[in-house]
Amino acid sequence: AEAIPYLAGSPASLGRAYLETGEAAKAIAPLRSALAGDSDGSVHFQLARALQRTGAAAEAREMDRLSQQLREKKAKQSEALGAVEIRPF
Repeated sequence: AEAIPYLAGSPASLGRAYLETGEAAKAIAPLRSALAGDSDGSVHFQLARALQRTGAAAEAREMDRLSQQLREKKAKQSEALGAVEIRPF
């Protein structure tokens, strides 16, 4: 498979591109390789979608569970840092 040049350095982006173009099976390997850097759960979520679409329902549920844990952790960190909501005047 030929890499899309502007996505070549980002496995998560490549995996998302495959997923969004209907190639869920091709999305799995790059998304797996990006899991370690997933601080907000988004890569785990995308991998869960890819796994679900390829019939790996049990593993998809596990990735979805881990995604939720990471999202909750990120939300708590944001709260602890005093994240401010910016509203228009």
